[in-house]
Amino acid sequence: MSDIHAGYGHGLRDSVDDATDSALAQIRGALHGLRSGSVTIVIQNGVVIQIDRTEERQLQPNARRPETLAMLGAEV
Repeated sequence: MSDIHAGYGHGLRDSVDDATDSALAQIRGALHGLRSGSVTIVIQNGVVIQIDRTEERQLQPNARRPETLAMLGAEV
C-alpha cells in the first residue's frame, strides 16, 4: 500500500473516532441528571444521527387534587 493510501485511511479513521467521541459525549449529556425517562439513539449507516431525551416527571400528591385538575381544565 502506498503512503498516500495509508495516510488517507488513517485520517478517515481519526475522523470516525472524533465523530464517535462527539456522539458519546452528547449521549452522556442526555443521560446526565435523568432520573426517570428515556434516551433514544437513532443510527443510520452506522452513524448516530439523532438523540432524543424524554424526561418523565411525577406529580406530587397535592397536585392531583380536584382543584388543581380543574385549574388545568381537566374533568373532575
